Amino acid sequence: MSTNKPVQEQPDKKKKEDETVHLSADDLRKISGGAGVATGPAPAPPKAPLPPTTH
Repeated sequence: MSTNKPVQEQPDKKKKEDETVHLSADDLRKISGGAGVATGPAPAPPKAPLPPTTH
């Protein structure tokens, strides 16, 4: 049972970043101009782990 959806119970700390793609799915659309929905998991990573590494 825990092996079926361990990503939803474990990412409790990561849920904050996941919320941007799951709950803020509409927000990403406005920020990305509609590309947020197509890039879903793309706009999230570059928001935290990418900016500090790229810049």
